[in-house]
Amino acid sequence: MAGSYLDRLTGAARFSYPFIQRGVREGLSANAIQKALQANDIHLRRTTVLDLVRRERELVSAGSSLKFLNLGSRPDPRRLPEALTAIRRRYSFTVEVRGTLLSNGESRTQNITVVSDRLLTRGEIEATASGFAEGGGERYGMNVDSVVLTRGMKSGALGTI
Repeated sequence: MAGSYLDRLTGAARFSYPFIQRGVREGLSANAIQKALQANDIHLRRTTVLDLVRRERELVSAGSSLKFLNLGSRPDPRRLPEALTAIRRRYSFTVEVRGTLLSNGESRTQNITVVSDRLLTRGEIEATASGFAEGGGERYGMNVDSVVLTRGMKSGALGTI
């Protein structure tokens, strides 16, 4: 069985992927991302950087439309991008939760992943993340002000773990 897309990359490319994700999230161009990597002594082929940026932009653009779904609507599974690696369940969604920490009243933004083998509605996904943030004890333990579904993907050729 073939490995995941990320497994076929060099160690430097796998190491740089979180930085590329952040660059795409912040709206940087592929050229600016590559220059930032080079400034930190991470040298990748331009084609590798362009491919990783393109794949990450697919995930971001598909996720950006999810927040406009009605709370009772389910995402179209055909429009969800495939995960680059094996994931825990058939569907994986990231929800941005904003609120204040119960421990010290500090404002906090937390990304929570909701996974399921059944395609959930936007409302179910956001309610699950909100419940986890409120009942998360020491790890999250926050009063939730807002929740926004920001990203979604389905299992790819590698399936689930």
